[in-house]
Amino acid sequence: MTASEAWEPRSWREKLCGCYWLGRMVDKGRRKLQSEEAGDPALLNDYQFGDHNPSDAIMLRFLGLRGAEILELLRQHADDEKAGAVILAKGGWDAAAIARWNFWLPRLYAFVLVGLDADEGRLPPTLGNRLIMAAMRNVIRPPVAAWYRFREGR
Repeated sequence: MTASEAWEPRSWREKLCGCYWLGRMVDKGRRKLQSEEAGDPALLNDYQFGDHNPSDAIMLRFLGLRGAEILELLRQHADDEKAGAVILAKGGWDAAAIARWNFWLPRLYAFVLVGLDADEGRLPPTLGNRLIMAAMRNVIRPPVAAWYRFREGR
């Protein structure tokens, strides 16, 4: 495992335990644990995990959990389905809460989610998608990434 190997978390659309974003957050959490074990923070590539990632932070607030708690649960449960179920249960989420989350997430954060899909090559390369990707990479991501790197350093 090297920092240069191609790695990205699963799409926010790929549900884990029926829940949008959870699988993506679990993937990034597991990669963060691998990077800590290897002593190589570059293994996360340009991705951030947990409290310092704006999108993970949204889910964590709704769950009432912290990134460190997620990492601890991931250490305890090697299986993603089991880890996801435990995370959701610890956050007090039942089927109705997951359904509300799945309904509101793509509506409230549509631009960010479409930007992620475009940036990660999950959308067809139309002119509109290329413009969204360029805006994400060149306008939105640099200051946001700088702010979250600053917050991680505190």
